[in-house]
Amino acid sequence: MTDAIAEIDDEFTASIQEEIDALSENSDADVIEVLFSGDMEDENSSVSNWVDVLGVYSVYATTAEDASEVVTVTPENIKKLRKVFYDMNSFSVTTETETVEETEVDEYGSVVLDENGEPVTHSVTTLYINVEVISKDYQEGANLYAFDESQREMLYEIMLPDYYPMFAELCGDVVGDGGEYGFGLDINPDLPPNELGAQIVEAAKKYIGRSYSSMDCSKLARTAYSDCGLTSMNGLSSVYMAKKCEEMGVLFTDPSQLQAGDLIFFARYDPSRGSDYCGDTGRCGSGKCKRWMHIHHVAIYINDEFLIDSTGGKNSVQIRKHWGIDTAKWKWVCFGRPTT
Repeated sequence: MTDAIAEIDDEFTASIQEEIDALSENSDADVIEVLFSGDMEDENSSVSNWVDVLGVYSVYATTAEDASEVVTVTPENIKKLRKVFYDMNSFSVTTETETVEETEVDEYGSVVLDENGEPVTHSVTTLYINVEVISKDYQEGANLYAFDESQREMLYEIMLPDYYPMFAELCGDVVGDGGEYGFGLDINPDLPPNELGAQIVEAAKKYIGRSYSSMDCSKLARTAYSDCGLTSMNGLSSVYMAKKCEEMGVLFTDPSQLQAGDLIFFARYDPSRGSDYCGDTGRCGSGKCKRWMHIHHVAIYINDEFLIDSTGGKNSVQIRKHWGIDTAKWKWVCFGRPTT
């Protein structure tokens, strides 16, 4: 099964690379930048929903006659796994070009002047190849296949934290330990259990330990919201979540108004290059940041001390003390409270 996962994943990334290569070969641009958005960071990464795919596949491939068939690696089951994967993952590629006038400098960094004493400039055309990968989570997969109540119960059981180690082994991944605060079950004792925000926090805490590669920051947020019956964030990355909140009229900038379950949107900067740059070459290229309000990360607010997010590394989804409120590299720029 692990080999099948790797083969299907390689097929998917190879198909993206084929389109990138074709566009690059047919372009006469001076510079080519490949920018990723959605559910893949760059051409060297994988989709972020393999755990969800395997969960949905487990239910989809199970027969009433023999439930054990799902764990048997046969050509027919690999065919089913491939179908589920491609039903739950898609990508689109678009392009745009930008031409700017650049001033020439010599090897010492001094501006080169022409015979009239004017700065020498030349045109530089950049082709931006924008790759957007959309990956459905297990709930969207259940809706896609119209799972009945018993199938959904089976799926929700499979997606419990008890099965994280099994999925991690299949995917060649790791299971985090929740970081400094472990699974953080007592982190939010002051939150009333009947409030929607507290329910969102509790939903997010179910995913502590999920690796970043199987649940990035935006997927954590939209899955926790979806678990609570809120669908407005479905399919959106962090920056589009913020824009959606603005569209819904629930975006705000005063941190003193934060409540449990609110979304915290982080701007990212590159201190070595100035406030116009973010340093995320996989999503913005080597030039100026192309994201609205420089947003590159989202977390869920717990209380005046803690938040829950996914930022990569071995700990992955975890509860942490507030970070990046106003630093050189990160800054809280706005917040959202969607209720639909």
